[in-house]
Amino acid sequence: LLFSGPGVSATYRNVWPGWYNVGGYVLNDAGVMLSGYDGKREAYDLAPLVGVRFEDTAGGFLEFDLLGDFRNRSLLSIVTRCMGSDREND
Repeated sequence: LLFSGPGVSATYRNVWPGWYNVGGYVLNDAGVMLSGYDGKREAYDLAPLVGVRFEDTAGGFLEFDLLGDFRNRSLLSIVTRCMGSDREND
């Protein structure tokens, strides 16, 4: 799991710094990753991906296989490469 969140959120909009920067994980006060909460997981920044899956609470999903330069990169790396400094891709 790279990220979990509601479909509509005032926090996780395109301008949320966590999409484009390392960190911003869902942690407790002791720095331990919390499960069952919305937010970014460390794998978003670090895990080399071969594909991505977007899923909703009704069980609907969309899957993509990553090709070429995007394969084996983290989602953070892909997002920063594709978006650059553009934070208004609504």
